Amino acid sequence: MGGQGLVAVTRRLPLAVIVAQAAWLVRERRRARAARQRVVMVLENMSDEFFAVDREWRYTYVNARAIGQLGRALGRQLSADYFLGRNCWELLPQIAGTPFDSEFRRAMREQAVVEWEAFSPHTARWLEVRAFPLERGLWVFSRDIAERKRAADEHQVLVSLLDNEEDGVIATDADDFRVTAWNKGAERIYGFAAEEVLGRPAREVASSPDDRSRLRLERELSETGRTRIEFTARRKDGSAVEVELIAVAVKGEGDEIRGYLGIHRDITLRKRVEERLDEAREAERSRIARALHDQALRTLTDALALAIMAGASPGSETAGQLVPALTRVGEELRSAIYDLRLAADQPFPQLLGELVEVHREMAIDCEIELHRDDGVATGSLGAAGVEALRIVGEALTNARRHAHARHVHVRTWGTPAELHVEVADDGRGFDPTRPVSAGHRGVAGMRERAELLGGLLEIHSEPGVGTTVRLEVSINDEASGRV
Repeated sequence: MGGQGLVAVTRRLPLAVIVAQAAWLVRERRRARAARQRVVMVLENMSDEFFAVDREWRYTYVNARAIGQLGRALGRQLSADYFLGRNCWELLPQIAGTPFDSEFRRAMREQAVVEWEAFSPHTARWLEVRAFPLERGLWVFSRDIAERKRAADEHQVLVSLLDNEEDGVIATDADDFRVTAWNKGAERIYGFAAEEVLGRPAREVASSPDDRSRLRLERELSETGRTRIEFTARRKDGSAVEVELIAVAVKGEGDEIRGYLGIHRDITLRKRVEERLDEAREAERSRIARALHDQALRTLTDALALAIMAGASPGSETAGQLVPALTRVGEELRSAIYDLRLAADQPFPQLLGELVEVHREMAIDCEIELHRDDGVATGSLGAAGVEALRIVGEALTNARRHAHARHVHVRTWGTPAELHVEVADDGRGFDPTRPVSAGHRGVAGMRERAELLGGLLEIHSEPGVGTTVRLEVSINDEASGRV
């Protein structure tokens, strides 16, 4: 409609309608301008470099960050006016024939979002680029990834230097532990080729440590920058491999962590040898225990019987001294035999019952009761269980030999994850605050064992009242020696 026709139409409209339409146009124009300002504010304050071109490849917008980088590349200070309306290929002929050229044209041609990483010839930087096609042209976002590439390249150089080593060398980034380097040693250990794991988070790789080991690894790396752990991993074919991992944080300027480097060592053979040595040691302990029980203890028992008979003769003062001496030796032999027979793989309740029975046999005027509450783990507690039994054994010895108790009550309770044991006697007691005298290191020894276990040991006693020894131990894989 021509200008005269429009004027003729408006003349026929009521004045109120014309005013309302004009007001609506003003509001829409203001709303559009405000929306454009918000978009511009976002584009100008974002960390990415951004530019837009139309279908004729003419610049329609360039944000300040992109202008600054392009200006530095061209060696002069530029403004947005320098770019707007000009063809990008004419302004930057250096990108012809590069991935930027082919990927920009592919995004426009296929009307598909395209992402890639490439080295920019006009800014001399590694960039991560995303191109978004629109009806009117193309939006392009890019960011500098030089620091990430440099860290990955440094990792790869180090891995290449160690590629002929038997040990596996694995590098990851600092964000989510994505694998950035994987040498031939790692491939030999785990069975995965580099192309199968590069770029994947280490926790998703089948050869990663179990959750508990992985959490410990990540915690120690973040706190100290280094760690050493041993764990059982799974190879690509599903078989198990025992691994020792020494990992360190790789830092850049300002102590910023740029990634992590780990040396992985296959210790499967070493573990098997250690297991066989442990089995041999246990077999030797059992043999010694049998020999002591079948020979030395029997001979000592016969000698004690003869000494008792000799003590019945008038005037035999030496024999009277010999009987208690032989009795103490017998008690010590029985304790040694029990300790030698302790095995980490035996059920804890069974071992506790045997310990109490050994002390009952040695107790002449002392009654020892055992009460096991429900909830205590019925299986083996590993090394933690053995050490806990040694603490209980020391408490029972003190009650019999030093406190001269008439009644001792042993009680155990807890859960499969936690063990509580209490030894309470009605003996003469002692003052726990007094220094330990030489030759009486029983209490100190119990405290040392509890500390090594990471357990809590409480000793309550006072002269003439009796003594209560209470032990609390957390039972887990690490404490029980089943790491």
